[in-house]
Amino acid sequence: MARVWPGLVVSPETLHKRANLLREALGDGARESRYISAVRSRGYRLVPEVRRAERPASPPVAQASQAMTATPDNEPPRPDTARAEATIVSTVPHANRWLRLGLFAVAVLAIGIVARTTIRTHGANSSAEIPRGTDAPIGTRARTVAVMPFENISADANDVYLARGLPEMILNRLSRVTGLAVIARNSSFALSTASIDSEEIGRRLNSGYLVNGSVQRKADRLRMTVQLVDTALGTLVWSATFDRTLNEIFAVEDEIAEQVTGTLSARLGGLEPAPPTQVRSSNVEAYLAYLRGRTLLGRLSVTESEAAAPLFEKAIALDPNFAAAYASLYDARLQAADLRHENLAPYRQRYRPLIDRALAIDPTSGAAYFARAMWADTPFEARNADFRRGVALDPSNGRGLTAYAGFLDPDDFGWTLVSGANPNYPLQSEEAKRILQRALQIDPMSPGAHFAAASSSFGEEGAATLEQKMQSVLELDPNFVPALNMAGRIRWIVHDKLAEAVQILEHAIALDPGNPELRHTTMAVYLDLGEERAAREVAAGTPKVARDVHMRLMYDGDWHAAGRAAYDETSSAFDYCDNWLAAEAVRDYALTTGELSRAIAFFKLKCEFRNTPATHLDFCNIGA
Repeated sequence: MARVWPGLVVSPETLHKRANLLREALGDGARESRYISAVRSRGYRLVPEVRRAERPASPPVAQASQAMTATPDNEPPRPDTARAEATIVSTVPHANRWLRLGLFAVAVLAIGIVARTTIRTHGANSSAEIPRGTDAPIGTRARTVAVMPFENISADANDVYLARGLPEMILNRLSRVTGLAVIARNSSFALSTASIDSEEIGRRLNSGYLVNGSVQRKADRLRMTVQLVDTALGTLVWSATFDRTLNEIFAVEDEIAEQVTGTLSARLGGLEPAPPTQVRSSNVEAYLAYLRGRTLLGRLSVTESEAAAPLFEKAIALDPNFAAAYASLYDARLQAADLRHENLAPYRQRYRPLIDRALAIDPTSGAAYFARAMWADTPFEARNADFRRGVALDPSNGRGLTAYAGFLDPDDFGWTLVSGANPNYPLQSEEAKRILQRALQIDPMSPGAHFAAASSSFGEEGAATLEQKMQSVLELDPNFVPALNMAGRIRWIVHDKLAEAVQILEHAIALDPGNPELRHTTMAVYLDLGEERAAREVAAGTPKVARDVHMRLMYDGDWHAAGRAAYDETSSAFDYCDNWLAAEAVRDYALTTGELSRAIAFFKLKCEFRNTPATHLDFCNIGA
């Protein structure tokens, strides 16, 4: 990178996107690469043999023309380039196969899919209507618009915050227009009109229209040029230039949104103007801090959830009446605690005033209803009502829609975005699928939504398809921790590639060191390799409540201590999807001591077996 881009900052994400563009131009695939292959943790390499191409002899007329117009190439010929050397991942002898039980593998393979979902009773499907704002006709490409990041053409590069903030405000305003679907920020801002044409962006985002433009600041004056482009035809539909003062930025945002809505309404019909909103802040710096926090929150890691909280606090300090910032701070605090596998009850109680404050400021805050629904422990009806209210008020909230799908069907989509499922909640699988499809439509570049969709495919399509889809998620975001976790488990359980699994999981731990689930699984893989010292080192960085010491004790052969640890509720932060060897520890303790009734009672309670275990078997509790 230093040789190719001297003096420039080029992020791994930028390199990844450019490699994908090059692959598309060459018609190359990530799985069957003919030209470019990814080398994990390193970058990319050229796959075919590289050799110098001799310049063919030119026809006489062409030679005469070249003699008049070109200078001779005096550079000495370069030596033939050797074929790029393949990267070899060393394999480690598998000294211990103590986790390689067939039945255990079947149960374990499902863990990432059902991801920490508590075992539950399957209720009847409901055909509840999708809330307003998610109707199918709106989901067509012709009725979808994407707001792109604007170009900063000011002399001061620091004015880039205006080029980011203004389209954010327009996006939020348009998302409240009834009859129109608006692509979420995380997807539209992942692409650039400078490097990709409008037709290609429309194809990738499944969007019929693009809003783009530029911002130029001179002292306290702003000049904004905005265009509306039809992506199917590649034509300019509407364009306008606005000259305003800096303190008029919110008024001009409303004016731009209204003119875009009017233009689209004339072409599409059936659009209702957006109602007033308090999602934004009257303070630009507060609003931008809020936006940066929301981006981090969507990363679904302990590290970035905790990093998002100070940004929301900054937004609140700059604007004490910023309702969405209060709701997002509550969301960040609860998500961080959940990802750390902590008891959420004290966090709900401690941070509940944030949600109450948000709704007191703005009773129409969709972000507040989504956040309250995601982390509540209230009855199904109350949480479902909050989710539906959130969808109606904030229909372009991809995070909220994905969480709603997980709430309605945690067996398929339940993963880190909603608090634990209640066994008395009814399953609504078809409704969940429709809502997740809506999330993918308005946020097509979201790794979180694609991860949820990929996880749901396991039951129908199997591990091979799941692995392919996880690779697709990682192509969207190579550092998306939940997908890395799943990819590592697949390498371990399905392919028996323990060294590769460790490499992937250790990379995930480096990205999110406070995530106990990553360390818990990595500890199991190290023990499977016979690397006890490495397993202990990994476990040492895990909170005591989540270390699950029974796993190490079972490895040591100490059935007595392992059984007592497995019975101890405080020693386990994971359910039976992730709690490696907990059931086996209880079994060995029971068979050795003769305390069979105690073990049976424990399993019935822990695994929701009740009095008829055979009727309540699931992926997670089959081992128990």
